[in-house]
Amino acid sequence: MALRNLDDLKVFLQVMERASFSAAARDLHLTPKLVSARVARLEQALGVTLFERNTRNLRITEEGRAIAERARSAVAMLEAMQELAASGRNELHGTIRLTAPTPFGRKYVTPAIADFRRHHPHVGFELRLSDQLQDLYAGDLDLAIRMGELTDSRLVARRVADNRRVLVAAPEYLAQQGTPSKPEDLAAHHCLVFAYPGLLQNIWPMRRGRREKTIAVQG
Repeated sequence: MALRNLDDLKVFLQVMERASFSAAARDLHLTPKLVSARVARLEQALGVTLFERNTRNLRITEEGRAIAERARSAVAMLEAMQELAASGRNELHGTIRLTAPTPFGRKYVTPAIADFRRHHPHVGFELRLSDQLQDLYAGDLDLAIRMGELTDSRLVARRVADNRRVLVAAPEYLAQQGTPSKPEDLAAHHCLVFAYPGLLQNIWPMRRGRREKTIAVQG
């Protein structure tokens, strides 16, 4: 069953905030019966139980807590859109805080920001370039451009492009250590790998035509 009424999300969030159907009903100027019905409709649409109910208290489930994190963003975005439509403004306003790897940010992100601001001059940007993994929550960031697998399950990701790499070595190194003839030989070589807290990119996917294998390297 599809979620058809975003107002149900607002009711759900209010119930969670107040930990009470009756208190949420008073805040929303609805009857407790209607609040309960809307939460039940949302549970049916999502296929999960949002609250554990008994005669004494009301407790949100783990599934409900995870949904609430995303529901807040969805409701806030919807309200912002409604305010924009009500005010009749067509211009975008505000500040976007984002982070990106340093070389990629300099080459691609900064020109894209300049182009974006030509079309939307009232939008400001706070760009943080760093080759260390930035925490979006602790750093008060809106967006991050990252390369590799996403390790933080709290984030919503969209794949932008493939990051293709080629294998290179200095002639002096090959003269000393020998030239690998097959991917498996890389395991015996000294490789340069990306590493930062919580992530070591030492598993390299090797591809030739349609054939692909992964090699664990050291470095």
